[in-house]
Amino acid sequence: MVNAKALKVLNYLQNQDDWTTSLQLSLKLNVSLRSIKNYISEVKKENPDLIISSRNGYKVNKPEVQIFLKAANSLIPQTPEERIDYIIIKLVKIAEKSIDIYELSQEIYVSEATLKADLHKVKSKCYKFDLTLIVSGDNVYLEGLEKNKRRIINSIMYEKLNNNPLDINTIQNAFVDYDIEEIEAIILSEFKKYHYYINSYSLMNLVLHVVISIDRVKHNYIYDYIEENSKMLIKQHEYEIACDIAGELEKAYDIKYNENEIYELSLLIISHATNIDYEKGNNPNIDQLVGEECMKLVNDLTQEIRSEYYIDFNQPEFLVRFALHIKNLLIRIKSKHYSKNPLKDSIKNSYPFIYNCAVNISYIIKTYTGSPINEDEIAYITLHIGSALVNQKNLETKITCAILFPQYYDLDIKLAESLSSLFSDSLLIKNIVTKEKQLQNINVDFIISTVRFTNFTTLPFVIINTFLTERDRKLISNKIEEVKKHKHKLQFLGNLHSIFNKSLFQKDREFQNEKEAIDFMCSEMEAQGYINPYFKQEVFEREAMSSTAFNGIAIPHSMHMNAIRTGMFVVVNEPVFIIDSSAPESR
Repeated sequence: MVNAKALKVLNYLQNQDDWTTSLQLSLKLNVSLRSIKNYISEVKKENPDLIISSRNGYKVNKPEVQIFLKAANSLIPQTPEERIDYIIIKLVKIAEKSIDIYELSQEIYVSEATLKADLHKVKSKCYKFDLTLIVSGDNVYLEGLEKNKRRIINSIMYEKLNNNPLDINTIQNAFVDYDIEEIEAIILSEFKKYHYYINSYSLMNLVLHVVISIDRVKHNYIYDYIEENSKMLIKQHEYEIACDIAGELEKAYDIKYNENEIYELSLLIISHATNIDYEKGNNPNIDQLVGEECMKLVNDLTQEIRSEYYIDFNQPEFLVRFALHIKNLLIRIKSKHYSKNPLKDSIKNSYPFIYNCAVNISYIIKTYTGSPINEDEIAYITLHIGSALVNQKNLETKITCAILFPQYYDLDIKLAESLSSLFSDSLLIKNIVTKEKQLQNINVDFIISTVRFTNFTTLPFVIINTFLTERDRKLISNKIEEVKKHKHKLQFLGNLHSIFNKSLFQKDREFQNEKEAIDFMCSEMEAQGYINPYFKQEVFEREAMSSTAFNGIAIPHSMHMNAIRTGMFVVVNEPVFIIDSSAPESR
């Protein structure tokens, strides 16, 4: 970008119809003849077609200048935040060691006093990336490792992506000399060759890292070094992928990656991609995929969620995805290559309860690793918990099914789409299989099949036609209601058994009055560790306010949720005894 004085030269010339001499420009802009010639040279270096020179002076190509000035004005930072990022990127990118403060103030159209105030904020922001801003006289420059300079550029660019995290055009506009789609295609092609997988957000993050590295290498800013403990994380597989990607990038952009650059690319691949297909991962082999130590940590984390938030995450699908995420997170912590999350602020503000749950989990991981977990990574954990909660809610309110449909073009998909549309409020299709034997290890409530079974009798099922009829719809609807009632019955029995104790069930025990009955039951429950000694008095206080007898059943209880553990004492008694004079008879 040309400086402000050069832009003033262009602005003046585009309003002139005749030739303008250097002297005229010098007098008009109040600068020396030498400065005018420097400004003209700067503009011509940027775009040789803008200014026409002759013995008579200078003229401009007005249509071209209008386009150029419009673009240049759009690049001038307008807010303090934009100025800070602009100054940092300029300090990182310049070939010269330092920048003149006066010239920089002219370039971004602010006073030197304003610029010096901005530099204090620049210094603070750079400090977070282990970079030091040095002000020496009228000059300013940046000191620090190349890897930290790349980190701060990456951070600034990612902030620009926040509004649209998957918008490749944002990166393309910042790096016009490189084809971002081509870089993305090179990465995905090599991943496909090596059977590696990456999600969309991680891919965008990786592309951004790669294009920054290309630009830095192109301008001879080479990666300084890789820490030895980081090298130990790199496996041969990821190193080979990095070498192949680097080779393709070298051919495309006429650059040369050194060994440190390839090591750094390997670490980025380890941090952002995996050779495990999330869709094909399953519970039985997850221990081998992530390792015993990682799986122990995952179990500790899910136990924490269960005990602190009463959320049960024993769903196989959640455990697989969560365990794989934690495995990759541990690698990112060791390599110090954290994954940026463009949805961080939105997630934090929209789902405070789930985010707080993720913070607690992150604290356990911090205790385990000795390293803090940043907010980007906490937001990713929030996504996993939130997704599991949605699935759990669906499982609680919807009936799950699998479809058995021998493959014929895409008719199985069309049937699934029709069923999802017809029974969207009550049915959740978890699997579509083509062979009967594939149903053996599927965990669903019932099966919908277009063929008759030969051996399978484990789960409820309905047989329907290839193309849905009204009769098929009624069959499925009836089966959903039947399964729903059965599930509710099982759930009720499960809850009952969880709080019921055989030793706390008695029949035909005689009591003189309600006080004796309550006294007996409370004493037994206290002896078995269900309640504290004060609970009995609270029950009597509740009865004194209003009897708990209703239509032949009495349910004495405290007004406070302060029992040691959940339970109930049941007495089925005959003959009848009177709870109080105003209450109905109770048994």
